[in-house]
Amino acid sequence: MRLEVVIALKTVSHAKRRLSVALTDDAREALVVAMALDVIASLSASREILAINVICGDGWAHLNSLPPPVRIWREPDGHDGGMVGALEWVASQVDSEALLFIHGDLPFVDSNDVTLLASAAALEYAVVSPDRSHMGTNALLRWQSQSLPLAFGENSYARHLAVMETAGLHWREVTTAGLEMDIDEPADLQLLADHSARLGKHTAAWRQRYGDCLFKDATQKVL
Repeated sequence: MRLEVVIALKTVSHAKRRLSVALTDDAREALVVAMALDVIASLSASREILAINVICGDGWAHLNSLPPPVRIWREPDGHDGGMVGALEWVASQVDSEALLFIHGDLPFVDSNDVTLLASAAALEYAVVSPDRSHMGTNALLRWQSQSLPLAFGENSYARHLAVMETAGLHWREVTTAGLEMDIDEPADLQLLADHSARLGKHTAAWRQRYGDCLFKDATQKVL
């Protein structure tokens, strides 16, 4: 299988705004970057991945120094359509048998999770990985030959399943701790402490720096 990855990263200052009630802007932005770097590192370590296509907004200039298989994309002028539009635009530029769309806020994901996704896609199966609530979709693998429009956003898991069923696609679900544990809400920050041994090195370093004062209201400290 010739498998490439597509990741969309928001402008750093606009990402994970729901965490602002628990984190200062500096800590929030540092966490966004750390998680994305860990996802990219796990993908880079996977033998199944030929290229990692990252389309990003402002604040990600340091990604330009990452070695292959990372490729950095900028949205073309006048492009509109949000995250899904950005992902689909990159997908249209890539010549690959299959594409893995994955979020950049999965600090526990590792190369074994990627291997499971690729293995599940054998015989041209689409693959979906839900979040812990089975409401969102954290990863989706589709073959280029499949008619499977992306439906990331609210209730994306159910919407992806509906699209695949309607299209009559063969599909499988892959659920692992690394793929289901995203960081979206302030309560999710507790996962970084509860499962610290599983953290990628960048998020682990973030936790070491900010971990004793995650909740600024409780500590009365400035991060």
